[in-house]
Amino acid sequence: MSRIIASIVCVLTICTCGVVVMANTQLVFTSYDGPKHEAIYRMLSDGTVHKITNHALSCYMPSLSADGSKVAFAGEVAAPAKKGDKTQIFLCNIDGSGEKQLTTTGSNYSPAFSPDGKLIIYHSWRGTHSRLFTIVVDGGVEQQLPDTTNDGAKGQFSPDGKKILFATDVVGIPHQVYSVDLDGTHLQRLSPQAGSGTDPCYSPDGVHIAFIQNEQIWLMNADGSAAKQLTTGDKSASHPCFSPTGPHIIYQYGATHASRIYEVQLDGSKQHDIYPNGPDGWFPCWGFAPHQSLDR
Repeated sequence: MSRIIASIVCVLTICTCGVVVMANTQLVFTSYDGPKHEAIYRMLSDGTVHKITNHALSCYMPSLSADGSKVAFAGEVAAPAKKGDKTQIFLCNIDGSGEKQLTTTGSNYSPAFSPDGKLIIYHSWRGTHSRLFTIVVDGGVEQQLPDTTNDGAKGQFSPDGKKILFATDVVGIPHQVYSVDLDGTHLQRLSPQAGSGTDPCYSPDGVHIAFIQNEQIWLMNADGSAAKQLTTGDKSASHPCFSPTGPHIIYQYGATHASRIYEVQLDGSKQHDIYPNGPDGWFPCWGFAPHQSLDR
């Protein structure tokens, strides 16, 4: 870990390296902590990095609660309730304490908190199809979202909590970005007619949506208008996430397990690796830090 911390400190304290993690924010991401074992890490604005999880098997796809105090993630289990259901949704405090398993059915991925922190949305493979579900953080009550979200993936609540953003081939056109009201009404395709659309993400103010098309980061208005490509590169981009205040996007650059975490501004400028001398990282999520540090 000393190599990781030293590398990140360089990135965050030397201007020429590019300051990305702003004061009072934090970045969580996945990286290896041993051969073929994935864990969740936390990068602070002072340049330090802490391993969050002590999960026995691999865990990935972290998501931060709005107040930065909790992390939801997908984690592998040794003895699933049903054959094939090896990946479940877990929750822990930002320091890794209090880990608990929330789901037991299906193979579950891509958790994301509701704005009030009471629900987590995720997609669940059950049989040959993916479904979007929510689960109550405190009570563990699972609910499948309406049929209009069938085959949906990478679900996210709108900042006002009134809509769900997700990617799906729900109407037979593969991999497009849609929004829908919580009751399943007002389904709207948002991504452009040409090309595909995956990995959608709202800006904090709900004005913009970042998404993946043709393996690059695109940006559009929340109603689907004014779509434009932000990034270029010879490797695939995925999993965009806005900064908590909105003017930057971080994303995974390259294939999972051998990727870098990059940043780009909303005008497409200053596309760069946030820690060029550090380790690989994937599934990044950027959010506010808790008011009081919970680090061990």
